[in-house]
Amino acid sequence: MYVPRKLSDKCLFIAFFVLFCLNGIISVALLCKNNFGDCGIQISQNSNQSVNLSHSFEFTEFTEANGSKACYNQIDIELPDEDWNLTDLEMNFTDIKMGKEIKIIEENDSDFGVIWYQNVIQKKLGLSVQLKITIPTTIFGVYIYGRTYNEPSQDISFGFQEYDDINNKPTGTEIRSKILNISNTWNWYYQDFHSNPITLSVGNYSLVMINQNYSDKSAEYHWAINDINPKISNLHTSEYDETWSNGVTNQTFLYKLVQTTNETYNPLDINMTANINDNHFIVQNRTSMGSGKLSFKNRNIPYYTQNLHISILNNISVELKFNISYRLRINNKFSEAGSLLIREGMVNTWRIINPFHKVGENYSIRLYFPNHWYNPSVFKDGQNKTDDENILIRDNFLLILHNLIDDAQFNISFNSDNKDLGIYVPKSKYLAGEEITISVNPPDMAGNVSFIMLYSEVFEEYMEEREVISDTITFRYNLPKEGKDGNWLIQVYWVSDTDAGYQTYSISVTLPPNPMIIVWSLVFVIIGIIASFSTYVGIKRYRHIKIERRKKQINQYLDILKLNYIMISHKNSGLNIYERSFMGDKIDPTLVSGYLNAFKIFGLELAGSYQKTQTAKLEYQNLKIIMSDYKNIRTIVILNGEPSKDFLDITASLSYEIESTFEDELEKFKGDRTRFKGLEEIINSYLNIEFILPLKISATSTTELTNSQLWILEKAQNIIKKNQLRFFFVSFLFPNQEFNYKIAETISQLIDKQIFIPSN
Repeated sequence: MYVPRKLSDKCLFIAFFVLFCLNGIISVALLCKNNFGDCGIQISQNSNQSVNLSHSFEFTEFTEANGSKACYNQIDIELPDEDWNLTDLEMNFTDIKMGKEIKIIEENDSDFGVIWYQNVIQKKLGLSVQLKITIPTTIFGVYIYGRTYNEPSQDISFGFQEYDDINNKPTGTEIRSKILNISNTWNWYYQDFHSNPITLSVGNYSLVMINQNYSDKSAEYHWAINDINPKISNLHTSEYDETWSNGVTNQTFLYKLVQTTNETYNPLDINMTANINDNHFIVQNRTSMGSGKLSFKNRNIPYYTQNLHISILNNISVELKFNISYRLRINNKFSEAGSLLIREGMVNTWRIINPFHKVGENYSIRLYFPNHWYNPSVFKDGQNKTDDENILIRDNFLLILHNLIDDAQFNISFNSDNKDLGIYVPKSKYLAGEEITISVNPPDMAGNVSFIMLYSEVFEEYMEEREVISDTITFRYNLPKEGKDGNWLIQVYWVSDTDAGYQTYSISVTLPPNPMIIVWSLVFVIIGIIASFSTYVGIKRYRHIKIERRKKQINQYLDILKLNYIMISHKNSGLNIYERSFMGDKIDPTLVSGYLNAFKIFGLELAGSYQKTQTAKLEYQNLKIIMSDYKNIRTIVILNGEPSKDFLDITASLSYEIESTFEDELEKFKGDRTRFKGLEEIINSYLNIEFILPLKISATSTTELTNSQLWILEKAQNIIKKNQLRFFFVSFLFPNQEFNYKIAETISQLIDKQIFIPSN
């Protein structure tokens, strides 16, 4: 029959088609199994790998210097080296007196006096002018204005003579003289007595220019005079022609004295000021005449030379001489190369090994470190000195004191957590020549991510470093087409100034099948589709994980914002180990008793899967009450809203942590709460209570803040200034008092950087 035969052909065609498809599917499955294995997401095996990187540590060294010295108008103190900063200074001044000054007697001329020899009758052999001393004075030299008409003679001298107060002229008795210093042009010429200064008491004296021998009769000397309007009109001048003429007034030869007096000054009377690198400080008076003091603390005056130079200024335009005793404190910042060891599955180790050398007196070294670093240790020449009395360790710095530093080798180390990098690798088996795509989700802070491909898990074939500029960073690498099959190791590490993370993945690479076989080509297409689908599923799963992580973080913030009260008590005795209210005023203990009675009267509603940890919750007077019992402790948390499921987990985990940390103390507890040191830090690490405490703003430098952090900081400063507050709460920074995750994260970062300081 025709129709049945036709149906049989169709059935035969369908059967062959089905068999062909089944054969193709089986071949593809076998090829996938032989060449690719599982094409889904692969979890990396811990390779126990590590990376050792260089890291620069910033130190500040402090030292002191003291001494005493005599000074003249300026102070110079030698520092240990260049680039130190002056922070503290105590300086005492004594015997503050005038130094050298140039005192002008007359400087404007209208004519000149002459020394010359024409004949025995016509001659003038000397000129003199009166010098009045009103206080004891030491003279180092005299400037006169004059000239010689020809070459100067060795016969003419200039000096000091005693004074005839009756006839107002020189007596002829010489006090001191020297050969006249002069030349043939009009100018001021200095008569130098510096090597043997002349000390004069109060009284009158004569300045004398005289040619007593007149062996060179052609010599002629001019000394400028003001005979019209002299500054001091009652000074007497005289001329010498083998005898001195009686003095006349209203004409004065031009001269200036280089002198010092024995006058003593109080600093404030002369506005005595110290100029230290363009920073001006007033010298204050002390009790005794001619003494003063200069002091300041916590300054930061830089010096770029090894000499601390201090200029001393005054308002009477004279140089001062004085004695000082001083004590100063200086500091210097310097960097030393250290290391960062990142190990997979282990904590990071930050280490500096360096010898330190004493400089000056009371020398010490300070190293600042981030608050989240822990386990600080200090070894000196191989001996553990962490608990030594000369080692001070605070929340964010380590200080080595003078007595422990003696040119020894120091080994200083810290630990920090190995950060999760959120790495996603689509599969663990690849063909040679295939492209590997890896996504990394590093922490949201400045840093660099490095991607390394190691052939045979040893030989570096490729390395790429990227700066963190987005939430997700993607690396791509094309495997070699031939000769590099076998095991490969993918290393990824992220490093910032204060944190690091490290992860590795192992993959296997096989050579591709013979490209001449058409079936293999079809298989590659199918594999590409499967790989794409696997990648799609993987990315979708990764995004879901990321969304859940974000949701968990948001819940943590919302839970802590609802927190009103926490109490941790010893279950057997009922005595409180710790309690804290976050509602402004302390909570009424009778109210807490009411909560506990409510539990007893109305019964416990066990919170689902938390029965094993004996966690219960209850609504009481519009509040949510969580009670978690574990062994010896009972934790009660009061919130003003429904907590998330994660919060119940955290409450139970907190109970476990407290019990395990203070097991001995709880067993022997009789009411002494001081034995639970570190309890509040444990509570904060689980509940993040710093987030709801009153916050203050520190004066820390903002140069390393991001734009979003600077915006939040400025907003907080404006709120405090506008409302005249001493502190603020995080809720003030949320627009319309509504929670914002990005703002919450930024606030937490500023708390971590100690820009915002929680206040107890």
